[in-house]
Amino acid sequence: MQITANSVKLLTGGNVIKQGDETPLTFELFDETGNLVDLQGATVAVKIANQQVLVLEKAATINSDNSISIAFTQEDVTGNGVMRLEFQVTYSDQEKEIFPADGWQEIRITPSIGNLDNGNIAVVTVEKIRQEYQQQIDDFTDDVNSRLTNVNQQAAYAQTQGDYAKAEADRLVNVDAAQFDARLTDVSEQLAHMTQQKIKLLDDVDTTFKANKPIDIDYLKSRQIILYGKFYQKLRSSDQTVTITCRGDSITQGRDTTSADRVGEIASITYPQALQSRLDSIYPDKVTVITNAMHGDNTEAGYNRFLTSSGADMTLVMYGINDAVNAGYATMGDIEAYISYYEQIIIRLILQNSAVIILTPSKEKSSFLTAIDIYRNALYVLGKKYGVPVVTTDEWTSGYKGSEIYSDDTHFNGKGYEIFGSRVASLFVGEGVSHPKKVSHGSELLTRISIDNAVLVGAVASSQNPGTPAESVDTNGIQVTIGQGQKVVYSFYAETDNLFVVPDMYQANGSTVKLSLDFGVKQPDFYFDESVHLPADINNSLNGFIDIVNNTGVGRKVTKNYGISKDIGFHIVQKGWHTLTIEAVVNGISFAGLHFVHYDIKNTLNHGRIHQELYDMWYSSPTPVIETRLPINKLEKYLGYNHAHVNVYDFRDTPFKLTVYNNKNSILEYVFVLGSDNLSSQYFALYKRTDMATPSGERTCTNIVLDPNTDEVVITWGGNTSKLSSFEITVL
Repeated sequence: MQITANSVKLLTGGNVIKQGDETPLTFELFDETGNLVDLQGATVAVKIANQQVLVLEKAATINSDNSISIAFTQEDVTGNGVMRLEFQVTYSDQEKEIFPADGWQEIRITPSIGNLDNGNIAVVTVEKIRQEYQQQIDDFTDDVNSRLTNVNQQAAYAQTQGDYAKAEADRLVNVDAAQFDARLTDVSEQLAHMTQQKIKLLDDVDTTFKANKPIDIDYLKSRQIILYGKFYQKLRSSDQTVTITCRGDSITQGRDTTSADRVGEIASITYPQALQSRLDSIYPDKVTVITNAMHGDNTEAGYNRFLTSSGADMTLVMYGINDAVNAGYATMGDIEAYISYYEQIIIRLILQNSAVIILTPSKEKSSFLTAIDIYRNALYVLGKKYGVPVVTTDEWTSGYKGSEIYSDDTHFNGKGYEIFGSRVASLFVGEGVSHPKKVSHGSELLTRISIDNAVLVGAVASSQNPGTPAESVDTNGIQVTIGQGQKVVYSFYAETDNLFVVPDMYQANGSTVKLSLDFGVKQPDFYFDESVHLPADINNSLNGFIDIVNNTGVGRKVTKNYGISKDIGFHIVQKGWHTLTIEAVVNGISFAGLHFVHYDIKNTLNHGRIHQELYDMWYSSPTPVIETRLPINKLEKYLGYNHAHVNVYDFRDTPFKLTVYNNKNSILEYVFVLGSDNLSSQYFALYKRTDMATPSGERTCTNIVLDPNTDEVVITWGGNTSKLSSFEITVL
């Protein structure tokens, strides 16, 4: 569910003007879907107020492009300071609508020297009171510190010098002993109060937390911790719902002004919409995602725009691009102002009972802009101050072809926002962002929801796998049964690029298992694609999902070694936050967990040989296997063979050895050479055998040829073609 509001955008004239300046200000009004409002036939009245009273109301001019203009004349007496603007539109059917729905549009009117003789409206602003009050506090603090230093010096002297020093100290402060002790106690208490870590609010949050009231930072941090814990408690419960608000600028709003599939100036899908969809697939009817965002906002504008609580249990905050590079703001590049307003946003949200997660500004199309990177770095320190997790987002969209996911130099298109939202969803699977399940080469995850960061969606835990720890029952292990249409979803943080993950499962014949990385979105390109070769028998790897179909005729147990040798698994190209979904598409499976190996090491394990079992060894009555076909590129990948370089009957063609292992019977070795076609592929008969028992009922090889139509090596089997056996191909 998406909740948005109408809004106002300043086009020309600037948000800071001189008193008496008659330059017109031009605005655009947008409806709750982000579309420009059609004002033809309507009237627009503008109300202008300072922080205390309404100072002016006048009609705006409606332009032909549906923008509106207002200009202040010499007769318009407004005073100076921060002015708040509201626009009341009366449509042709007399229906009225007020813009913006949340907060107001602000401009600042500065005093003009030419108007000083005429005088200004005598208005004491909240800001002026705040400044005067702050100056009084500063003066008092300096005075107290000075007096306390003096008193401490005299008190120390009095302790060592006795009555004379005590009398001298009394004389110096010109009070008697009783007054001196009382004053010392009072000053000490004031010093203790002032040395606590406190911060003041810029504006009222509610009747309890008022502007200029100092709030203890430790209190805010403790409150954030409690709210964060409560959010994940509700999210992982069976009977409670949660609300997540996405707060930010045009990236959060989903701005897209160029893509063919956009809706108005909003992309075909925004990141909050993608987040809603992903979480719905894991937690049906449990999560509501709200969007609080406006294009062009920096932290100051965002702070002033969203004043009231959205009712969220958790708020994702992402600002920084406009603070860093939007020349429309006087504070562009002012990192102190950025952090100051970001801090106030965090404080207000915590006091409104929402936990907070900071998302660093998204990666721009170019990766060579340091201005935004500096702002990202400052957020890590700010988050630590308030116990707010800070999530690095530029990892999520790096490695993609720019034109594939961006609509301009800053904003994504629908595909880019979908990728971004899918990666955000990984923060809400399992134990949460503050306690990530980190994986690297050698990591293994079972199916324990409290340890392995897994969510069972319909799947049922069972204890029937003796190959896993017997944590509950001494004679059993840990696994889950995933029925057709059910799934297990993992969230983890990959600490390195180029991991290969293998599912550990028993897969019945005819079953199909779908592995989806990051909910199946398009995956990034490899950093160095010439060093990476994708398996030919795994389809759609870069599309974020693979279908693992067991059509061997028998059930099979997929383990780490078996999965590596058969390329049954998923290549995770880049490090960072990910989800992995294991879904039974056709028939059910018994699932025990995940194995992680580095992709280079996985290839090394397979390098130099091709090993394949003709039957799973626990089946005693398999059906015959007459023929085995191997793609040429599998030999190229694992044996370093380059088929493009072969020549007809060339003595330089690579010789291979085929070794056939007949279970508990014999080992047979053959030699063959591959040419450019089936005529130049030379097959040689058996050249070596090793008997392990009296030969009987063994599998033999009768022919090896190249099929040029499919680029496959065709091995034809003879003898007992139902024999439990395996084979291996190496370079001779």
